[in-house]
Amino acid sequence: MKKTLISMLIATTMVFSFVGFGGRANASVSRDGYLKTLITTAEESKIEKSTQKTDIGSGDTYVYWGENENKSPRFIDGKLNEEAINNKDDVLKYVEENKDAFGLQTGDFQLKDEMKDDQGNTHYKVKLMKDGIDVRNKILIVHVNNDGNIYNINADIDSTLENVNFMEKVKISEADAIKIAEDSLEVKNNQANYTYAPTAQLFVDKLDGQWRTVFMAEIIYNDPSPANWSIFVDASTGEVLKTQNKIMDLEGSGTGLDGKSVPIQITKSGSKYQLSDSTRSSRGVYTTHDSGRSTYRVPGTIVQNSTTNFNAGGIMSSAVSAHYNVAKAADYYKNTFGRDSWDGKGAGITASVNVGRSYLNAYFDGRGNLAFGEGDKVNAAPFAGCLDIVAHEFTHAVTSSTADLAYENQSGALNESFSDVFGLIIEGDNTLWEMGDNLQLPTSRYVLKRSAKDPTMYGQPAHMNDYKNLPNTQNGDWGGVHTNSGIPNKAFYNIASKIGFDKAGKIYYKALTENLSASSNFMDARNALVAAAVSLYGSDSQERQIVQQGFADVGLGEAYQNEIPQ
Repeated sequence: MKKTLISMLIATTMVFSFVGFGGRANASVSRDGYLKTLITTAEESKIEKSTQKTDIGSGDTYVYWGENENKSPRFIDGKLNEEAINNKDDVLKYVEENKDAFGLQTGDFQLKDEMKDDQGNTHYKVKLMKDGIDVRNKILIVHVNNDGNIYNINADIDSTLENVNFMEKVKISEADAIKIAEDSLEVKNNQANYTYAPTAQLFVDKLDGQWRTVFMAEIIYNDPSPANWSIFVDASTGEVLKTQNKIMDLEGSGTGLDGKSVPIQITKSGSKYQLSDSTRSSRGVYTTHDSGRSTYRVPGTIVQNSTTNFNAGGIMSSAVSAHYNVAKAADYYKNTFGRDSWDGKGAGITASVNVGRSYLNAYFDGRGNLAFGEGDKVNAAPFAGCLDIVAHEFTHAVTSSTADLAYENQSGALNESFSDVFGLIIEGDNTLWEMGDNLQLPTSRYVLKRSAKDPTMYGQPAHMNDYKNLPNTQNGDWGGVHTNSGIPNKAFYNIASKIGFDKAGKIYYKALTENLSASSNFMDARNALVAAAVSLYGSDSQERQIVQQGFADVGLGEAYQNEIPQ
């Protein structure tokens, strides 16, 4: 089969770029050996970073490479095809023909999703399969303009995928995996109040440096404490390989927690009025509930009143604030981007207040439920009263239905950062640049705030030189998702303080919904945001330059150089 343009470009680069390192071009040099010269290890940042960019082709095409033992491209930009791409079948044919450009010796591809943007571009998400099984979180996002040209590709492919029959390794059933997962939890299945029936999905995955066939069991409950467990069970041996709790922490009228009367959408049910809003999405209903303080169960009982004026104070004030603030977050996404609810498909959502006893947290449970603790009146105020916090959690819901950034390590820090970004934008206050500024009380013993302007104020790093390499455990904050988010938050401040919330929001939303995937890292986000700025405002635009400089200033990528064609 004739190699298509991308394979030829990368192969050509491996021969001719070698001259630039002081030797003669040598066609016998292995690809792996060449790529090792491109990957740099930044000792000062304590992690390996894929920041090396290589120009390929005529110079207006370039590639960023992967890291560690996986040397396949992470981001490729330029004109990447010879024959026009007209539909999903053309995309699947293209990626199959170019499999070797990503170092793959096995596996095939299947369309996961496609979407068209306002500029007329089509974005195809293509997932990697092996023996009919999903290779977990391994994906290509192919971006095609309305002329049928592929102008860039985001890639999260592991070139070390082994050419063995993974289906033959499966020795246990889905039911076995669920039972093993339940037995591994401290909270046994007869104690937990399941929100949904446990499930298990089969994947090919690389855990502890070894390719395996695994079941990922999902177990979600709210009592005795909120949990959304992903438990990875070896499909051959039944061994529990990894566990992770994915709970992501942080026309009537009513009086909210700030004492102000606000307009809210309500519904009449019999002789009562309920905090139920059917105007914010095409299919679902937005409802607000009271969990009764003594329980973590969500949703609780829907909040209702005998009149249209919900002004009784107490928990009703929290409920009014939650109802109003969730609506504000939904309205931002709908009015700015035309997004139909958090999932883009009109789903409803529940918001629960009075969750737990003096609960110092807020979270999205992964299935359409938001929960807000009442605080303890010493360290924290009620979480529902803070628009930035409510918007933060609503954005976790949006992320779960778009990039679905895995809640661990750099992808998890990006998940937190994108929620902070839109929390700040939706709140609309660019004076403090702080998340949770109305949450933390003066008497607090805890740090409940984050600053995008100066993350170091509250113990977060602001540059890759200070990246915290924490263990991927619950005690290690799943690899520092709430810690290292300070770095992309600082980059956002660098950008938004210059171009404003409106343009920054459009760039960040485009990157989140079109360019990122579950295992995206900080450099992937940088590349995605630069690409989004180019798509929206042009290759040589001030917006593109500011985005690129904003990330360069936190140690991610090079600054914009106008004289080098991009």
